[in-house]
Amino acid sequence: MSKLRDIARMINEYNREKNLAEEFGLYLNEAIVRLYREEKTSRKPSKHYKPSSMGGCLRNIFFQIVGAEIDKSSNISVSEVGMAESGTDRHLRLQNAITQMARLGYPVEWVDIEEYLKRNPVPGTYVTKKGRFESKLRNDVFNLSFLLDGLIKVKGVPAIVEIKTEAGFKFNMRYEPEENHIIQVACYSLCLGLTTSFSYTKIGISAIKNICSTRLRKKISRGSSTSSRTAITTCEKI
Repeated sequence: MSKLRDIARMINEYNREKNLAEEFGLYLNEAIVRLYREEKTSRKPSKHYKPSSMGGCLRNIFFQIVGAEIDKSSNISVSEVGMAESGTDRHLRLQNAITQMARLGYPVEWVDIEEYLKRNPVPGTYVTKKGRFESKLRNDVFNLSFLLDGLIKVKGVPAIVEIKTEAGFKFNMRYEPEENHIIQVACYSLCLGLTTSFSYTKIGISAIKNICSTRLRKKISRGSSTSSRTAITTCEKI
């Protein structure tokens, strides 16, 4: 009987420890989501158009411009928070690698955006904040505000760096950028006075694919001249 009691006690202790571990896991997941939501809703977005929104929901653009209250009750999972954090980490690692390429002998130069605009001024465009890699810019002509992942020169030719990360199954089926991403980069081109040619590089652990086509160049040209301007004009009329 004493052996049976010992076994029963061990089972109870195991279940108690297991329940505590599960409770801790639930608490941690909830804390991660709450902290992420706090960070994202702690301040209202500026009342400027965002290139990253130009190809999306017009209603969302309007609410942002009028300074509507942020919906703090919107659901987000701990997995989605993890994906966002992983994307941020990947951005930093890729940007750091790009800044080191010239030192390694590659014909790639990381360009100081503020210095670039001093030498190549664009009406209404200026830097409002510089980070380690990203810079926040504004264009008063189009009332645009955006974070630029980077500006580089490849063999002396200036090019915008815009990094997108996505889940593996989507990445494996990716052969060209999303339409709204093309429009986003078109806005950057518009604000930086760069040509509307566009090259797409797919970077993964075991896959590197380059695509540069006339069709994409035409798409980004249409994006800068129609989609972005139409969205801004529509919101201004409301």
